[in-house]
Amino acid sequence: MKLIKTLAALLFGLTGMSGAMAADVPSNLIVNAGGMEWAWAAPCSPVSPTCNQNGDLVMHDGWNLASASDFTSSFTGLADLSAQFDAGAKCASAYFNSGYSHCDNGDVLAGVVWNLPAAWGTNNDPYYSETFVVRAVPEPETYALMVAGLALVGFVARRRQGS
Repeated sequence: MKLIKTLAALLFGLTGMSGAMAADVPSNLIVNAGGMEWAWAAPCSPVSPTCNQNGDLVMHDGWNLASASDFTSSFTGLADLSAQFDAGAKCASAYFNSGYSHCDNGDVLAGVVWNLPAAWGTNNDPYYSETFVVRAVPEPETYALMVAGLALVGFVARRRQGS
């Protein structure tokens, strides 16, 4: 049973984080675009001196910094990015950074976004860039494989009990 709990913790990304950052981002704050899940992670850049002054940007549950190609494959431009996140209403910064709990839509519309494509007017300001994160949306086959693996682990554990 201990083996199954350990595997579940590894599979589902359970960690020792505390507060809101221990929980995954609520679905109402996630935007699905370009075959990926997006979250608005912070009103500051992911490098010193901003987010690091007020608590590091914490990546969890498969989230990674969005790249320029992620932006171009998911949104048509800054206005589309802003609209998809309801002009900042879908702000998940509390789940990624302990120092901030807001998102600044004015920065997005001005192009002050970390890793924004150059064609969109990149402004990777180390102090004020808004930060977005992405993660892959698992295909149904991924879930089927995970269930099959867990069933196999359960079968092996049950068989060992019988021996």
